[in-house]
Amino acid sequence: MKLSLAWIFDHLDADWRSIDVPALVKKLNETTAEIEAVHRIELPSDALLVAQVVDSVAEKQTTVSMAAGQRMLPYRADVQVGDYFFVQCTDTAAPSQVNAWRWATSIDLGATKDFVLPNVHTDSDSVSAFEYNDYVLEVDNKSLTHRPDLWGHRGFAREIGAILNIPLKSLDRMCVDVAKNDFRGIAASKKLPTQCTQLATLSIDVAGQKSSIPMALRLARIDARPINLIVDCTNYVMFDLGHPMHAFDQEKINGTLAVRMAHPAEKLRLLDGQLIELTSHDLVIADDSKAISLAGIMGGYDTGITEKTTQVLLEAACFDPATIRRSCVRYKKRTDASARFEKSLDPLMPTYAIERFMALLKAEAVSYTQNSSLEVYGIVPSTVQIAVHHQFIEKQLGVAICPEFVCTRLRALGFDVHQQTHANNAIEYAITVPSFRATKDISIAVDIVEEVGRCYGFDNIAGTLPKIVTTPHLHRAMHTTRKIKQLLAYGMQMRELQSYAFFDEQFLRECHFEPTDTVAVQQPVSENWRRLVTSLVPNLIKAVVANSVHHDALRFFELNRIWDYEHMVVEKQSLAGIFFDKKKPVDFYASKLLMQSVLSVVDKPVRWEQQMSPAAPWYAPYQTAELYVGELKIGLAGVANHSFWQQCALGHAFIFELSVDALLALSNTIKQAKPLCPYPFVVRDVSMLVPISVTADQLIDLVTGIDKTIRHVELVDFYQQEEWKDQRSITLRVTMQDEHATMSANQIDQLHTVITTLLINRGATIR
Repeated sequence: MKLSLAWIFDHLDADWRSIDVPALVKKLNETTAEIEAVHRIELPSDALLVAQVVDSVAEKQTTVSMAAGQRMLPYRADVQVGDYFFVQCTDTAAPSQVNAWRWATSIDLGATKDFVLPNVHTDSDSVSAFEYNDYVLEVDNKSLTHRPDLWGHRGFAREIGAILNIPLKSLDRMCVDVAKNDFRGIAASKKLPTQCTQLATLSIDVAGQKSSIPMALRLARIDARPINLIVDCTNYVMFDLGHPMHAFDQEKINGTLAVRMAHPAEKLRLLDGQLIELTSHDLVIADDSKAISLAGIMGGYDTGITEKTTQVLLEAACFDPATIRRSCVRYKKRTDASARFEKSLDPLMPTYAIERFMALLKAEAVSYTQNSSLEVYGIVPSTVQIAVHHQFIEKQLGVAICPEFVCTRLRALGFDVHQQTHANNAIEYAITVPSFRATKDISIAVDIVEEVGRCYGFDNIAGTLPKIVTTPHLHRAMHTTRKIKQLLAYGMQMRELQSYAFFDEQFLRECHFEPTDTVAVQQPVSENWRRLVTSLVPNLIKAVVANSVHHDALRFFELNRIWDYEHMVVEKQSLAGIFFDKKKPVDFYASKLLMQSVLSVVDKPVRWEQQMSPAAPWYAPYQTAELYVGELKIGLAGVANHSFWQQCALGHAFIFELSVDALLALSNTIKQAKPLCPYPFVVRDVSMLVPISVTADQLIDLVTGIDKTIRHVELVDFYQQEEWKDQRSITLRVTMQDEHATMSANQIDQLHTVITTLLINRGATIR
């Protein structure tokens, strides 16, 4: 967006020529918006003139008269004798030469876009108002997205006035007071759709006028094309106040003006000639028979202003930004008007826009007749009031600020501020937010702090690190899951996976596995990812298959959610792991020993019960166990089924699945410290041959329950030979300790005899 500095200062009681422009731009960058570039405009007073057409020969040449005398210019089809146009001297050293003059373009007036200039109206006053010098500021539009008030020269004038302590002219001084019929808030306004909060209209009679020289100059230098006085005035108001408006040829309107949603497949030809087919989601301005304008974006071709227009209907409104934005995207029509309506404009501005238009006509001494009162429809917007404590502002900014500074700067920005001092000398501000800042910008106390901070200058606030010492607070469940992951990753040298929450349907088909009781999503991202996982194991197996080409041994685990369907969808937390070896079998007992570190989070004895026919196809019969703590099942672990595994990859594996929910519930027990026993402990090993059907856990439970002095029993070693057939060797280590006295040799021997006797009765042969 481009802004003219001379134009901005129309709203300020000061002369822009006395301003330090670089310093002002620096301050605007620090407090208001990003100024991308500054261009100084210096038009040559002797090379840029206004000339009158005195003769024109079709397809040959045109004669013009100007201060430098009569000159011959190339033929131009849109000129008529008596019209005035801008002309440019191309050779100031010899201006009397035949080809020294040409028709001026927008580039000659300081624009960066090249377009043809229209004929203009001139008199002694307009020529004297010719602005040869100016500054044009290029503003980054992205820095204004949250500031609808800054999409016009007046918005920046308000900011500059606050920065330089220059009074802002009241809007009443910039407008003409027009007789009004205010229908806002009453039944007549209910005819407006919810997408239009304000509508103002005014009918006037005015003859078609040529463009004004000062207005054409200003519009051109901000890359807006001047056309004729009526259209130029509507554009000037938009760039001046930041609120778009439109002018219709009223004689081409059938009946009264209305705002409504378009009818499906309704046709509308826009000003640029494009014919569009509307939808019921488009907001339009219509007469009694048809749509005549795509609201907030572009007017209609059939009701546009021409040189023959004598009766003009002025319209200014406030539209829903989302509706305008969607229509822009739908028809690929983004205009200066739509760019502003998308920002949630001030709902009180439509009336001022029309009154500003009338002031421009008056300034140009245009004769007009007002055919009706200014009619205003819509809702009465509610005011936004915010209470802010001065201490809160200082605490948020981290600096001491004078209350007078707060009041002065906020009032200069248009806020109504009332300061109150309470009994404890605490200062509180009651702030009323102006309507042009209340639509999407200022709504809470922190927004006021930001306003004060940017006026104070964020560069004036010393950067310091926060003094609060933060310590991580982990929930017990988070602490336990983190501990489990650390045990797996560091203690068992496993790599963590994070896979999708869906089964890979293609991989399931390759493994010939079809899970049941699954939950399918209604709108899957693809046919291959449509069912939520009921087990994490398939994804672990897939990871092994993908990596086994490059590695002989792999260990993976995943802690994630699974979803079961048990009459209803149940979300659970699961932990699954896999030990894979391509060349040698994975030993069940060695893997079980590794898992003890993970099961240690339970701090209770875990019972392993052999399963002859596991439900999951990846577990081998008789080499799989269900894990219990008391009667609570916490998981499943076992050697991979060879027939199933060979469909996926060559090698051997041990797989386990644990319920994280059960582990968390069991790990929530409170541990109490106990004093160390002052008496020594004694360790005895017992080696035996036992039937294969007898498990080590059964023997450990048997020995542990013999006497309270037996503190701990653990499996030390086991061994099996073919000639032993149905027997194997097991060695148990028994730790004995008495809390009240040192155990005697006789007491130890008697206890050892009881242990061996019970083991013999259980079928063991003591070695």
